[in-house]
Amino acid sequence: MTSEGIQTWFDRLFACLLGGSVAVLSLVSGNGLEFPPELWEKVAVAARLRPPEHEFPLLWQFCLSFFVDVFGIDRCLEALKILGPVSLGILSAMAYRLFSGYLPAVMRGEMNYTRWGRWIVRITIALGTAMFVCSEPVWLASRVLSPEMSSLLSTVLALLLALWAVEKSSALCFVLAGLVSGVLAAETPLAVLIPVLARHCLSANCGPIVYGEMQVLANPLVLAVAVRRTACAFVLGWISACAANISFFVRNGGGGEIDANMFMAIAKYFLNYFHVTVNAMTPMGFLLISLVVLFPLLVVMFRKNVFADVHKILSVPGSCFLATVGMMAILQSSGFSGFHFWKWETDIVKDPYVICLCLFGTSVLAMNVIAVFAVDIFYRNYAKLMREIFPYEADSEPFAVKVLKSFKTSVKILRFPAHFVPVAVIGCILPFRFDPAVKEMSSIVNAIADRTADECGDAVMLFTDGSYDAAVEVAAMRKGKKIKALSMMSGTGKYDVALRLRGETNEENIALLKTGTADALRTWVHGDYACASNIAVQVGMELWQRNQFDLPAAGGFVARTAGFPEGEAERGIESAFDLAGKIENLYAKSDPAGKGYPLLNKMFLFGQWRLARMCRLRANAADAKKDWKLSEKESSLADRLDTLNPEWRKVSDKMSWIGRNSSMHLTPREGLKLGLARADFRMASSYAKRVLATDPDDMNANFALGMEFFTAKLYEKAEKHLKKCLVRAPGEPAVLNNLAVVQLRLGKLAEAEKNAEKAISLFPDSHEIKATLRHIKEAGKELK
Repeated sequence: MTSEGIQTWFDRLFACLLGGSVAVLSLVSGNGLEFPPELWEKVAVAARLRPPEHEFPLLWQFCLSFFVDVFGIDRCLEALKILGPVSLGILSAMAYRLFSGYLPAVMRGEMNYTRWGRWIVRITIALGTAMFVCSEPVWLASRVLSPEMSSLLSTVLALLLALWAVEKSSALCFVLAGLVSGVLAAETPLAVLIPVLARHCLSANCGPIVYGEMQVLANPLVLAVAVRRTACAFVLGWISACAANISFFVRNGGGGEIDANMFMAIAKYFLNYFHVTVNAMTPMGFLLISLVVLFPLLVVMFRKNVFADVHKILSVPGSCFLATVGMMAILQSSGFSGFHFWKWETDIVKDPYVICLCLFGTSVLAMNVIAVFAVDIFYRNYAKLMREIFPYEADSEPFAVKVLKSFKTSVKILRFPAHFVPVAVIGCILPFRFDPAVKEMSSIVNAIADRTADECGDAVMLFTDGSYDAAVEVAAMRKGKKIKALSMMSGTGKYDVALRLRGETNEENIALLKTGTADALRTWVHGDYACASNIAVQVGMELWQRNQFDLPAAGGFVARTAGFPEGEAERGIESAFDLAGKIENLYAKSDPAGKGYPLLNKMFLFGQWRLARMCRLRANAADAKKDWKLSEKESSLADRLDTLNPEWRKVSDKMSWIGRNSSMHLTPREGLKLGLARADFRMASSYAKRVLATDPDDMNANFALGMEFFTAKLYEKAEKHLKKCLVRAPGEPAVLNNLAVVQLRLGKLAEAEKNAEKAISLFPDSHEIKATLRHIKEAGKELK
């Protein structure tokens, strides 16, 4: 084997080692240990628990559904988790080989003939590969073999086949590239552009150079035949994949249209091709992608051989341009999220696959910039170039000598820190991939779904807020159970109606569910319906409270009308407290909302809110049993969880901002109403005085003043105004309770107890009123 052949095999081995290292890093970091919550919906569709809502991507779900039927849901999910890091390793190896085709010609040619030059080439390609596969969007996509990850693999494979076609003059590689691109385009409409861009980009940049021992495809006639065959292969792959998608879509009641037919599905499929492409990003997204990725990449790609030409001196404007766009490109892959352009405005790029493609572009851009500067610092002979520009004798051309010395000094200064560029680049990327916050958040989200499915037991329906529905259904299926999650927030659209009607055969229930989940639950709670005897509830407990019915038995994550087997509710509560403790610990270490990504953050906060809601439900149940200690414990935990929740703080801050900036434009009654809504009694009382000037018995104005005096510990004035509230609202529990608290502070225990008893008769489930009564009785015992 020749020396060149040995080096080629070594490069292949190096690519494999790089891929293996990335896969191991992914596993070590915990990247593949938790199932990403954004995939539960797609898994539920693949397991045929739910109809597909969207036409793209379905091929991944079509393939997964086959494996679910053959191997079962558990094995399939475990396999996806293992295949995630493995696929990332394969992507790394393929990207390494692909990126070598995007280097300047001098690095693929002249520098490959020296040992030092070969290592500069390898390190440069490895840096570009690391920036691509270790960037946040690609890293997150690889936690499992997700649709985005399979699309990325297909994209890089299509580009790699196109590169091989150009390098090896291979019509077969062109055909395979077209076939892979066609299948990809059926899943991701934007992928239609990939083979076109790849062919033009590669052929324009490779030029008539020799790569290894293979001549680049240059014959126009052969090229025309290859392109024609590529187009035919593309159409064949695209039609086959589209047919599979449409078949799966129709067979599983796609989009909620249970009566969907093939013709309508085909028409909708092609209509959505345009819709998905246009809505992949906002106009701001198109602009940012053009400025940050596309324009700099095109300039560098079509000028890189000029920039890296060893027979020319790199111009100052060229150096400045490369340094600027190179730094910007590196920052896109770094862990400094403030520099990620897709995060500069909410949802400017809505398709994760598009973001991953952008990261591919910025990685190629950064790699080329590093390559040009590597040539400039390590390979360009400035002494020779200066003598060609200034033919001189040393004594007769002092200016030329000074210029030459200046260049040599600059190179010597830059050469030493250039050795640390790989360390600096990797240091900006890898440490951030080992942040455990995302894994912990994902673990908590998965645990909530899993334990909710456990607590549902043999319940047939679960009434929810909609955030965890698919996750709970899949978790129940893994346990050999089946439960239908019904969102109280669902609308009257075809898809929402189809979700509610799944598996329903009772005509009366079908009629109720068509009108809405809340209406159905309301009817079942009020009437004697068999279907309501064993249901699980997470939201909607107000229906029981409003009608003064006994609340369903509460566990850690759900309440059940049929109750729980012995000891199961206690185990669930203990588990809920354990998870709540993990949430508090996570907040103590860092800000989870700043660590994750939007969908994970949303589900995490929903889970946090849900745990707080169940705590309050159990606190009410403890009050009914007069277990004050347990009630305080549950209420205290709920308060801590709500206080930590940043969404709750945002609402509070927003209300404060509205009050500060709009109060001067409000009428007295509007200002009073706003102040009471915010529980800002100081603001409310300032408007209340003006309201009382025209209406002395106004209930809201007196309440605002009474509470303002109460917070100032002026209890006699507070009592006076709270009593005035009862002129027009003699049966308002909140007023009676606050009046009782004021009278307790004044030592008027008999009056306080009378008002508190009246309040509890009007609102028997109020934790606050029960606490007031308890304090009054304790004060009475102390006096005795």
